[in-house]
Amino acid sequence: MIKRKWICAAASALLLAGGVYESKAQSPDAPATKPSIETLKTELNSVRAELEAATRDLAQRNAALTQKQREIEYKDPEIVALREELIALEKQVLEKRQQVQTRLALKSEIKAVERERKELFQNVQHLRDTEAAIQREITALEHDQK
Repeated sequence: MIKRKWICAAASALLLAGGVYESKAQSPDAPATKPSIETLKTELNSVRAELEAATRDLAQRNAALTQKQREIEYKDPEIVALREELIALEKQVLEKRQQVQTRLALKSEIKAVERERKELFQNVQHLRDTEAAIQREITALEHDQK
């Protein structure tokens, strides 16, 4: 039984597209009677059709709005300057990260840590391989028993 005035997903999509939908099956003020399955199916098909149309409209309008936003952003010289500054800073960060990685790769302590980490992962992989082999043997034996 539909007791809500808004049908969640459909209402959300329709609200985004500027539409408002009230359930035809039962309003909140109506007496508590159950709508028929046919009524609900008809309402569902109607909502689905509206949702499909609203989704198509949403995609088209969102693309246009995104384009409009970009145009506005790139016309503003302050925003353009900030973007250029941000790109330069990001390049510096990447360079610094590369310098750190290069320095770390030269340290014997880091090499030891990496070797230990590799051994840990290899041990877990060996256990997984052993588990899979035992599981295959069990499956083969069970299949032979049938």
